[in-house]
Amino acid sequence: MKIGTQKDFEHALTLAVSSLHPLVAIHSFEENRVIDSIERVAIAEKCDIIFWSCTRGIHMKRIGSLLSGGKKVQEHQSASDQNADVMTAIELFERKLEKEREKKSSERRKTFLVLLDASPYLVERHNNPVHRRRLRDFALQSRLSSKNGVIMLVSADGELTQELEKEILRLEFPLPTKDEIKVWVDDILERLKTTAAVKVDEDIEFLKEAVVNASSGLTMYEIRNALSDALIEDRVLSQEDIREIYRLKQDVVKKSGILEYIDTNDLSMEDVGGLDNLKEWLRKRALASSEKGREFGITPPKGALLTGIPGCGKSLAAKCTATSWGIPLIKLDMGRVYASLVGASEQHIRHAISICEAVSPCVLWIDEIEKGLPRNRGHVGDSGVSLRVLATFLTWLQEKTAPVFVIATANETFLLPPEILRKGRFDEVFFIDLPNDEERTEIFRIHLQRVGHDPKSYDIARLSVMTGRDEASAEGGFSGAEIEAVVREALVSAFSEGTAKKQAPRLEQRHLETAILETRPLAVTRAEEITELRRWSDGRAVPATGSLVEPPLPFPFEEKLKAILKSDKQRTA
Repeated sequence: MKIGTQKDFEHALTLAVSSLHPLVAIHSFEENRVIDSIERVAIAEKCDIIFWSCTRGIHMKRIGSLLSGGKKVQEHQSASDQNADVMTAIELFERKLEKEREKKSSERRKTFLVLLDASPYLVERHNNPVHRRRLRDFALQSRLSSKNGVIMLVSADGELTQELEKEILRLEFPLPTKDEIKVWVDDILERLKTTAAVKVDEDIEFLKEAVVNASSGLTMYEIRNALSDALIEDRVLSQEDIREIYRLKQDVVKKSGILEYIDTNDLSMEDVGGLDNLKEWLRKRALASSEKGREFGITPPKGALLTGIPGCGKSLAAKCTATSWGIPLIKLDMGRVYASLVGASEQHIRHAISICEAVSPCVLWIDEIEKGLPRNRGHVGDSGVSLRVLATFLTWLQEKTAPVFVIATANETFLLPPEILRKGRFDEVFFIDLPNDEERTEIFRIHLQRVGHDPKSYDIARLSVMTGRDEASAEGGFSGAEIEAVVREALVSAFSEGTAKKQAPRLEQRHLETAILETRPLAVTRAEEITELRRWSDGRAVPATGSLVEPPLPFPFEEKLKAILKSDKQRTA
């Protein structure tokens, strides 16, 4: 089941307890909220709880955020339990379960053993086979005869070993939803209104909504810290503090290790030369993503797969989409998803997805996706990890309801697994070819303007022709990235020439033309690969440039349709 809220998690945990899953692993950076949920489930299910941590040993309850040595578990527990290791905790837990079995069935109580940050005692690199075997023994014995107890492993890293992977039920504890944040923010702001020491600078309802939107994707602890820092600085809660929360969110996304918050403030869709089909398609999806679109019954768009020749604007289009839609851009590095420990790679992709959903609406950009996905039966020697990561990602892409628009780019399209091209994964697959004459002219104009030179001072039409295909061989042609490189090289030449002559440097037409003549484009050096890319795109992808027209029905469907219409006509004659 999908766990989107804290209540969803508690429902999933209740089901796990009711079905007596012996081992449950809970991954979260919010230990306090996890323990809150465990305690609520324990009360509802009439269960006892034993806590263990390496710093405080065995304890029965907590005060605030810290575990404390409260009442004794039973007469066998002593003061030494405060220094107990994980093995002692499991032994004590099993003795308590044996005591419960001696009672009448109506008087027996289930027991939770909550092990906090026990991963260092279990993972292979720390070489603790006894601890791992003890947990396996408990799981195996529980299946033979009900133990009436559950061991819960609560940690921030979610690491498991191969021996335990099949024995443990994994549960992901979700980040706070906007509704959960709103309840907390309402309480804080109401208290601030009555506090003379803090001033709320603007309309409180506007600030409330802004704080909630800015805080999505953060833990409650991070939200508290962000607001505390903002208030301590000037004792005023204002729009500037909201921007501070957004800056904190960027740091949080960066700390995940596999996600990166990309700043796109200096970009716009006007920076993309050509690609009219893609731009129009994105414009329609932006309208469909609006509140009115949702009210009309339109589901949030899933995303687009941008394939094509390297250097032709795929990555730039992803960046400019986020800017034009007014939402953040988050980049996923598929190479960093994979880890050596069993289950860690799947955990990484799930964690990345949960952050993106919490931060939504956003654009998730996956650059060169083919390099992080398996082909056919997965990478040799990875024990199927790459296939499981792919399955997790594709299932989410198919079923996601959060407004996370995925833009994936791919250069080596023949490496893409067929599952990712299936309808329902991405809304559309586009192919971005080398720019045509008009697009090259526009790209020259954009790059000359960007470096502070008036495009009208140059014969851009001639430059476009010089960087186009060779008419005789129908080969060649410059990509957008190569045109940008031409402008940069021409600037260097012009500046060097002016400096040598002790004159003010001036970029002239000849500098640009010389740079073009000295450049050997990708379309020449890798002509065969580009031909293969174009052949692959035929019938599989929509051209990113050109007129949006309905394609004709391919054979044999067109012939079948004609035959059916002819048959119907004869039947009615």
